[in-house]
Amino acid sequence: MRVTATVAEHLRLLQGEDVSGDDLAAGLSKLGRDVVLAVPSCLTVTIALASLGVEIDAWAVDGATAPVRVLASLAVPLSAVVPGAVLVLRAGEPGAFLPLADDLGTRLGPNHPPLAVDQHLTWPAAVSSESFPASLAGLRVVNQAVGVLVDRGLPPETVRRELQRRASDANTDVATASRRLLASLRPDPG
Repeated sequence: MRVTATVAEHLRLLQGEDVSGDDLAAGLSKLGRDVVLAVPSCLTVTIALASLGVEIDAWAVDGATAPVRVLASLAVPLSAVVPGAVLVLRAGEPGAFLPLADDLGTRLGPNHPPLAVDQHLTWPAAVSSESFPASLAGLRVVNQAVGVLVDRGLPPETVRRELQRRASDANTDVATASRRLLASLRPDPG
């Protein structure tokens, strides 16, 4: 299948390159369009960051801003980009990704982490053209907060749990908890 080879190539690029937010957004938009050629009922392309408990909506089919019923999904681990990062495709037709999953599993090779089919059957939290840049900005804030906590002596392996704990205690998300942490470090202008 010609389109699947294109999709596989997009995934290889996502896994192997350190791309800027604009390059990543453009690449994911192109990936989304190519996936729709292979799977016409595809609704969204999302990057899920399990370590932060966030999903970054990268692309949605035009008109898919209101929640619709998600009946199929395909999750492709992007372990070379960020540990715990997964590219999630969602579609409105049952079994829509089965042929693509089989083909990608073969093309990505035996050393690639396994693909997950139909385990992400919920609509992403936010779907809009503004959500991707906003999510990247939130990720930058989280990374800054991680740096602050590591500088303060917290072991790197526990930093993300600490940010998640702060978010949970404040009944908010990790990005907001990170912004609050950074704001608390700024000198009072008064």
